[in-house]
Amino acid sequence: MHSGDQKSCGSVEDLDRIFCKQVEKTNELRDSLNSFLEMVNIQLVVVENIDALLHDTAYDRDIGRSVQSDIADRFRRLTRAGITVVVTNHITYWRGYPAPALGAFWASQIKNRFYVEKQSDDSDVRSVSTMNEVGEGTRRVQFRIGDNGLEPVRNS
Repeated sequence: MHSGDQKSCGSVEDLDRIFCKQVEKTNELRDSLNSFLEMVNIQLVVVENIDALLHDTAYDRDIGRSVQSDIADRFRRLTRAGITVVVTNHITYWRGYPAPALGAFWASQIKNRFYVEKQSDDSDVRSVSTMNEVGEGTRRVQFRIGDNGLEPVRNS
């Protein structure tokens, strides 16, 4: 990763600024999010599979909402500090439409949502749908992942 063309890969110093931490408890996530506010030159925080960490919060209305709200507030503090926050959350279809695994309250805490899904098991077409807090509706774009990256799917 550190060898090769520095222009396309970035510098070693850039790679040294990547920080990765696995958390298994809500308090560890809280502490980590707080520590990111104190780090210098941090621009992006990615929280992968938030639903795995907070899955119990979807079933306990009072305590669950409190925990979800607290975590969302910490994300908002990061964004107000100029840090981009990307959070992945599984989507369920058990009601016949896509819904976040952590429930409607969690969805209401997120300003902009992107749903990325594969159209079917026998197709390489995927779609990304966007929704925002204003409720301007859903926009959907289809694409394929090809040798050169993302490729648009044209309707014929």
